[in-house]
Amino acid sequence: YTDGSLRKVKGVTSVGAGVYSPTHRVSLLINPGGMEDTMTINRAELVAIRQALLHHPPDSPMTIYTDSLCSLHLINRLIYEPQTILESKHLAVLQSLQELLSLRICHGATTHLTKVRSHA
Repeated sequence: YTDGSLRKVKGVTSVGAGVYSPTHRVSLLINPGGMEDTMTINRAELVAIRQALLHHPPDSPMTIYTDSLCSLHLINRLIYEPQTILESKHLAVLQSLQELLSLRICHGATTHLTKVRSHA
């Protein structure tokens, strides 16, 4: 399970992300980075997905659950219409995701990205 968050308090923006793996009983808290216009909830969500990929063996099947429909759409575009993301402010994160997903393909591992209901 992955999630990202963004909070603005008194003009200060903070972002964070997390990954939880019930199979491995691991929780990760992540600083997604970013500055100014790249400090977004979308970046936090994408970085959470990237960390989930990084912390799972590349030769083992996995399912990532996310509430971020935007991230799923960006990853879909990354795979099927890469020319449409060249101007994305999160291009570096997306390219990193592409490398990790390609590595998993080379190892013959399946990767499922599943949309779950978001919390309120």
